[in-house]
Amino acid sequence: MEYPFITLDDGTQISHSEMLADRNVLVCIRVTDQGFPNLHCATSCACWKRIMKRL
Repeated sequence: MEYPFITLDDGTQISHSEMLADRNVLVCIRVTDQGFPNLHCATSCACWKRIMKRL
């Protein structure tokens, strides 16, 4: 499940997951005016899981 955290003045949305079984929390950053890029980061290891950019 994903929970909204904050929406910035430029429309960028930041949300987070609940704590997962591996004790990670996923942080998602979405730039809404363009639809992309979407960034997903696992907090405990600070690993970028998925980066999608508009072509």
